[in-house]
Amino acid sequence: MTHKTFMKLIPALMLLAFGGAAGAAGFAIQNQTGSGTGNAFAGAAATAEDAGTVHFNPAGMTNLPQGHNIALSGTLL
Repeated sequence: MTHKTFMKLIPALMLLAFGGAAGAAGFAIQNQTGSGTGNAFAGAAATAEDAGTVHFNPAGMTNLPQGHNIALSGTLL
């Protein structure tokens, strides 16, 4: 292997070595319901306070009142 070929190979090896660390800098917004955002989704799988429970716990819909249930929320960034 020549020196020139080796120098071209170094960036590829660095990408392979440090590629996993680059994914850790992501940004995510978790907004399924307004009530969940208010309590940072603590215990989200156990709560069944509004129709947004279907995202984490579909069985929680059995605890909702009979009839139609709607949950609306908005986010301003």
